[in-house]
Amino acid sequence: MMKKLIQTDDHFAVLRGMGPPARVPPAFDTSNRDPNAVLDTRTLLGRLGGDRKLLREMVEVFLSALPVHLSYLKDAVDRKSAPALNSAARALRVSVSNFAARPTSEAALRLERIGRQRDLTEADSAFQALEDEIEHLELALTDLIGSLERCAPSSRSDY
Repeated sequence: MMKKLIQTDDHFAVLRGMGPPARVPPAFDTSNRDPNAVLDTRTLLGRLGGDRKLLREMVEVFLSALPVHLSYLKDAVDRKSAPALNSAARALRVSVSNFAARPTSEAALRLERIGRQRDLTEADSAFQALEDEIEHLELALTDLIGSLERCAPSSRSDY
């Protein structure tokens, strides 16, 4: 006998909570943020089993692809193309989510929602907020890699 994979009551509870699309969240103030809040290092290393080498490779790939992501987003904002904005923002959000970088993911999600709702009045300010978050993330990832390399020569860490 096969075990039931989906609990029907749980499934319907999730669906009931979905409702209409969420309103685009307002821009958030990052001026007084704790620098450690940029990414969740414990979660990030836990996802990778503490593998520093893999983390370094992921960071290198992400940073090398980042200019392309930002270029697509900027182009979508400049052209006022909601579908392109939605798609480009989603691609960046998925990439950023690998790093447990909630503020950057939320900024990308804001742009994604703007594109999905086809109301681009806040797109320029949302793109600027995302660029600011990306700067914080780049610095945090670079600092993290540097600190991990200074900590120990092995490729694994007891996060």
